[in-house]
Amino acid sequence: MAETDWLVDLFHKAKASHWCMSLGCTTCGSMEFRTAFVVTAAQRAGMDVSRAESRNAHPVVSKLNAEELAKVFETMIRALRALDARKVDTDGLEVLLHDLNPPMLRWGALTSLKEALKGSSVGDWYESELEWERMQRARAREREFFESPGQTVLRRAEKRAARASEHENRVHAGALRGARRTALLAELAGMNDAARLAWLAGGADGAPIDMLPADLIPTHVEPSSLDRPAADTLLRLIGARRGPWRKLRESILACLAPNSPDSSPT
Repeated sequence: MAETDWLVDLFHKAKASHWCMSLGCTTCGSMEFRTAFVVTAAQRAGMDVSRAESRNAHPVVSKLNAEELAKVFETMIRALRALDARKVDTDGLEVLLHDLNPPMLRWGALTSLKEALKGSSVGDWYESELEWERMQRARAREREFFESPGQTVLRRAEKRAARASEHENRVHAGALRGARRTALLAELAGMNDAARLAWLAGGADGAPIDMLPADLIPTHVEPSSLDRPAADTLLRLIGARRGPWRKLRESILACLAPNSPDSSPT
């Protein structure tokens, strides 16, 4: 067996034996898998230890001196560096790396786990996991800040100010429309029927014609004041409206009738 094959075999055994490899397990703590990792590494490092001594790796580790701890840690790192992270259960890999970190406090190694694994498949996977954790922590901080009492009060105040501004803009726009309507109606009131008819035939300057009161709607058309294009424009503008508009439509149609006594050649 190659020096580092033991870790691959351990993953295979864990899978075949249905060992728990969940870091957050509150039932067994993945002790079978974690203890087998430490005991096997210690044996590969030349230590005389037996897994039968304990179901927990701590008693095994506590009996090792500083030199032995360093050898076990080095054996673990060599095996991890030779491992292809794509071919093993990454949940189990997370459990093992958790037990190695931080190397100084747990194993007396003057290095970081990231540095010890740098350049290997497991190291690349570990760095991506660290980056993901950093992103998660950053999102959590942003969320915490967003939901803080001060920010909540500030957002509510900003929304109230925005609503007040929108209302003020609507009121102002309404006032402008009202002023324009009043000025237009005053201007139309000063026109005669022919001028108002010409204004309507010209498209009413884009104004909504329904705003016109009945007394400002011209209901009689002089044939001489209306050509065919203007008549067509007025008919499209009037549509199916009733009341005074209906009278205006009928008057226009009468002027366009070929046999109408009021019609004149165009």
